[in-house]
Parts: sequence; C-alpha cells; structure tokens
Amino acid sequence: VLFADPIAPRRFAPSVPRDLETICLKCLEKDPARRYRSAEAAADDLRRFLAGRPIAARAAGPAERVWRWCRRNPAPAALAALVAVAVGGLVGGALAFARQAQRHANDLEAEGRRVKAALAEAREEKATAERERARAEALLAQASESAAARQAILDEFVVEEVLPGLQHGADPDRVREKLADLTARAGARFEGFPVVHFTALNFLSSAYYNLAAGTGRPDDAATAADLCATALTLCRNRLGRDHPTTLTSVNNYWVYRAALPPDRGDPAAVRCAELNRNWRDCCRALGPDHTLALTARSNWAIAAGLAGDAATAERELRAAVAAFERVEGAEYPQTLGTRVYLALALSATGREPDARRLLLDYDESHRRRFGRFHPQTVNNHRLLALWALGRDDPAAALPHAREALAGFDRYHPAVLATTRADVLVMLGAALLKTGDPAGAEKPLRDAGDLRRRAFGPTSWRAAEADVLLGAALAGQGRHEAAEPLLLGGYERVRADATAADVVRNNWVWAESALRVWGRPGAHAAFLKRFPQPK
Repeated sequence: VLFADPIAPRRFAPSVPRDLETICLKCLEKDPARRYRSAEAAADDLRRFLAGRPIAARAAGPAERVWRWCRRNPAPAALAALVAVAVGGLVGGALAFARQAQRHANDLEAEGRRVKAALAEAREEKATAERERARAEALLAQASESAAARQAILDEFVVEEVLPGLQHGADPDRVREKLADLTARAGARFEGFPVVHFTALNFLSSAYYNLAAGTGRPDDAATAADLCATALTLCRNRLGRDHPTTLTSVNNYWVYRAALPPDRGDPAAVRCAELNRNWRDCCRALGPDHTLALTARSNWAIAAGLAGDAATAERELRAAVAAFERVEGAEYPQTLGTRVYLALALSATGREPDARRLLLDYDESHRRRFGRFHPQTVNNHRLLALWALGRDDPAAALPHAREALAGFDRYHPAVLATTRADVLVMLGAALLKTGDPAGAEKPLRDAGDLRRRAFGPTSWRAAEADVLLGAALAGQGRHEAAEPLLLGGYERVRADATAADVVRNNWVWAESALRVWGRPGAHAAFLKRFPQPK
C-alpha cells in the first residue's frame, strides 16, 4: 500500500468510465502534492464528470509512471538504466556500423556504376576503333583497287597502243602520227583518272624526246617539252609542287628544252639556273641524298658545262658521283651514268686519259652487273666508239661500234632506229680508217637507207652516209660508182649541215677518195668547186 501504485479500476471493471478512473486514481496518489488540494476540489471534478464536462485531473502517462517507479525502486532502476545504456550503446554501435556499412555499400554501388560506365565507354571505344579500322581497311582496299586500276589502265595504254607503234625499224613519220593520235585522245581516255593522265603524258613526252634524239627534228623536241609542261601543270595541281613526280617533271621539262635549237630554245644560262633551282627544291623537299636530288644535281652540272662553266660541271659531277656511290653503291645505274657525263666533261677540257679510264671502267662495271645488251651498256659502247673516232683511234672504236650495233639489233625500239644508223656510220668510218672498205660498204648502205627514211632523201644526214659509201667504193677501186656519191653527197652536206666539223670531215672523205682515184682533173675539179672549209 505504501509503495505500489493503486490498481486502475478499469482492470477489474472495464466499463468504468476513463474520466472517473482518473479522478479515483488522483485521489489515491501516494504523493500528496499530486492529490486534489481539498475535498471540495475533488467534489468539483466529480460534478464536472457527472455533468459531462471535461475534468481537471489528468491520467499519468507512461513516462511519468516509469519515473515514479524509478523513485520508488532506485536500485532496480539503476540496474535497468545501466542495462538500457549498454543496450543503447550496442544499438548505437549497431546503427553506426549499419550506417558505415550503408556508406560502404553506397561507395561500392557508386564504384560499380563507375566501372560499368568505364566498361561501357571502353566497349564504345573498341566498337569505334573497330569501325575506324574497318573504314581504314575499306579505304585501303579502295585505294589499292584504285591504284591497281590506274596501273592496269596505264599498262594497257603502253602495251597495247604505244609500244606496237614504236617497234624497231618503224618509219619515224608513222611513229610521229601514232604519238599525235595517242596524245589527242589522252584527255578523253583518262577522264576520271588524273594520275594516269599526267603519267601517260609524261610517257608520251619521253617518247617524243627520244624521237627527237633519233631524228634531230626540233618539232619533236618542242612537242616533248609542251607535253611535259601540260603534265607538270596537272601533276602540280594534283600532288603539289614538292611531290617527287612534280619535281621529276620539272627536271624533264628543262632537259627537253635543251634539245631545242638556239633560235627556239632558251639561253644556256637560263636552263642552268632553272635546273639549279630544281635541284635545290629536291634537296629541300626530299633531302640532298635522295636519288631524285642527285639526278637533278647531275643535270644541273651538265647544263653548267653546256653554259661554258666547265669548273662547276666537273665539280658537281664529281660530287654527284661520290654521293651516288655512297647512297646507292658504285654499280648503281645512276652512279655509272653520271660517271659517263663526268668523262665527257673531262674530255671537253682536254683530259683524255682520265676520260677514257672512266668510260672503260663504266663499261666493265655496267657489263658485269647488267649484261651485254642492257640499254645503258649498249649506249656506253656507242659513246666509246664516238670518243675513239674523235681521237682518231679507229682500231679502238671498232669493237665498241660492233657491240653497240649488236645491242641495237637485239633490243631497241623504233625511236632509236636513227641512233642505230649513227652507229652504222661510226662502224663504217672505223672500217675505212683501218683499211677495210669492203667491210664498210654494207653498214654504210644500211645507214643511208635508215637516214633517208628518217630525214628524207635530200637531208644532210643521208648525204653524209652517201659520202662515206662513196669513199668505201673508191677504196675498192669502184671509182665510177663512187664519184656521184662523193660529189653529190658533199654538196648536200655543205648546203644543209650546220655543224662546221661535220662539213670539214665530209670534205676530207671526199677529197681523199678523189685524190687516190688518179683520174685526170677529177681531184682538181673538186678542189676548184669545193675549196677546203675552214
């Protein structure tokens, strides 16, 4: 009774109104301060209850009841508080751990999202790379197909149309007509293939240049230069000024211009300056040791020699030879070819032994590497024969002329048929000078036939062959047949040939043949009609 709270009436009689229970329990409070202050206050609350009005007393809440219990039971309350604190600590730790675990889970989830995003990005990058690779492969395949198509078109053009018209022995006029027809149709034929177009034009310009070299016609050289200029413009627009093909076209253009006669060409100093500029452009774009730059240097040196600057020609040709040997090797074709030009430069300055040694070394090296009938080997024999005849050494000229002729008979196309005629003339001259006029007759007749077809029956080149043939017939005692060839041939040479040394050489052949004839008055009549040229 002293310590326990009274039992609520509603526990025994649930029908007891809650307000009445509250009044009763307030009257039974252990703490006097919590009871009604007086019986009158209790009676007032009862009257309010009976009247159905709100009462003044209030039931104790759960917290108040706990607090009352703790005051009445301090020891158990302390133990309960300790337990509550421990439980609260455990619960707090559990909550903190839970929050930390949640944060860790959140971090793991975020990291997972980042990993997923990175994987997705990597997959996208891989897919993009694969698409780019497939695109690159497609472009490469397209480019390869395009390059193959270009090459196929060019090969068809060269093999089926150009080369059949340039066969050995073809008439130069027919060759010229064929080249003109191919040139006229090139634009339409190669429409949509600009690279093939300017490559074909370069090929045609080279064919015209070789034709000019064989026929000596300025119009052929002019056409070669014009076609090369057109190809150069197309090439520069398509590939740029520093592309190797463009630089090659520039070099070829000025080489072709050099074949024009003085009244239609450029001053030697101009060609020299332009080729020097091309060499410097090659060095800047490709490097000084690039093969094209070394070739450009050689051509500039040759132009310098033609312009009268022998010192520059020799110096630059020696430098080009050394560079070719260092970069490409001693037996590289360009190395060997540049040695020939160096030999000619030395010969022009009177150093014949050095020039002959270089030419012989070149011949041996070229024959060893490329064989007897390689075009450059054949051409070198031609140069050696010409060089030996110029030094009045016909015995040395004979083997080289025969080797060159064997090469021409086996290899060269029509554009070099007139060069073959030149070799026949050299062979005939060497045989005459070594005392074999009968052996000289056939090559000289063949040379005359080739030159008449190439240059016309009244050309001085055909007349030169006639003069030598007359000398061969006179050497065999057939003077009656020789006389019209000697007189008529020399007259045409004197009228048409522009080179003074050609006129002098033909006068010597005709004069000596008539002198040994012994016919009274024939020699004197010749001297009277044709005084010795200066």
